Amino acid sequence: MAPPPCWPVFRLSGPLPSRTNGQANRLSAPHHQESLNDPSSPPQEPLPPPAKKLHVGEFQEFGIQLTFALKPELASFEEALDRWLAFIESQGWGFGGGGSLSGHEIDGYLCQLAGDTLTESDREQTAQWLASQPWVASHQVAPLSDAWYGPWEA
Repeated sequence: MAPPPCWPVFRLSGPLPSRTNGQANRLSAPHHQESLNDPSSPPQEPLPPPAKKLHVGEFQEFGIQLTFALKPELASFEEALDRWLAFIESQGWGFGGGGSLSGHEIDGYLCQLAGDTLTESDREQTAQWLASQPWVASHQVAPLSDAWYGPWEA
């Protein structure tokens, strides 16, 4: 059976050495054989990772760091967290963070789940949603920041 066309095809170059002489078989891809056998050709430098893989330039993704305090008399921590998660899941977003039961506070980082980016309008929508909730005592929504290289504290 022949290999699929996307697989590189290797062949042995030169005669098969015997197992007793300590040499291993040399494999080379046919389309690179000339450059492999030419000692005068300079070694090839590895290519840098593409921008998409590094999440830079047009592939940069943004998220939002936020904190909000609760009014415990209007909603328990669990109820507030459930409502918050229902809101962000309805938008297709993800949230990484946590809270403090004693401080009645939730804080973390909000980002887009589908490998996309949040926008300034998403930030404004989040701030408006938090301001409209009667069980939110106060909130702070930071400016957009890089979701991969972010505003993290060292």
